[in-house]
Amino acid sequence: MKLQLLSVLTFFATMPCAEALTKVEINPKKAIEIQISHEDVNRFSVEEGSIVDFIGDKKKIHSTLYPATGAAFVYVSKGQKLEKPTSISITTGSGEIQTFIVSSREGAGELVVLSEKKEETKEETSLSTDYHSNTILLLSKVLSGQAPEGYGVRGVSEMDLNGIKDPLRAQAIKAFEGPFETLFLFKISNRSRRPASIDKNTLKREGDLWVFIPKETLLPGETLSCIIATQKEI
Repeated sequence: MKLQLLSVLTFFATMPCAEALTKVEINPKKAIEIQISHEDVNRFSVEEGSIVDFIGDKKKIHSTLYPATGAAFVYVSKGQKLEKPTSISITTGSGEIQTFIVSSREGAGELVVLSEKKEETKEETSLSTDYHSNTILLLSKVLSGQAPEGYGVRGVSEMDLNGIKDPLRAQAIKAFEGPFETLFLFKISNRSRRPASIDKNTLKREGDLWVFIPKETLLPGETLSCIIATQKEI
């Protein structure tokens, strides 16, 4: 089954584009309205980047991440028109979050290309550029459940996460052990019918080095990934 799915995705990734094209500049402060096809497969991608997480109502929208290209293939459940618009959130490899308000239409699939806002910055040294790239690569690997270079994987038992209160739930997924730190991957979900907030400062425990969470407000039914780095005892 996995080989069949991979073959299908590879086909969509390499076939000539018959999709409608929508270009979007990422704006984390704004929910952008778009239309996708409920009859065909839709594709989301990031210019010079990748998608590492896709969150939406699984009863309405299904998605499959394709690591080889960093794209997400998206289709409407049962191929039926959405009765009401629904929201989805996409996380890029650089940690940017974009929320869309999605409605559906007939016809060929939509190709949605996200571009990250380019800001004029002073020239950086090669050292700082390499450091920034390595940080993005590390976060992307861990968020996708893969061990970064130089880290080993180990299982985790049940762990409580500070600062997570009703209606939020947290689950420890994996731990990645490096030479100086251990990275814990958690999934945090909002089971209520209202948006719920997280204060990342309360997630940090004594002995923790840093916390990465892509955003601090979860929509109803939304789940996101969180990374906590803990200093390793030497």
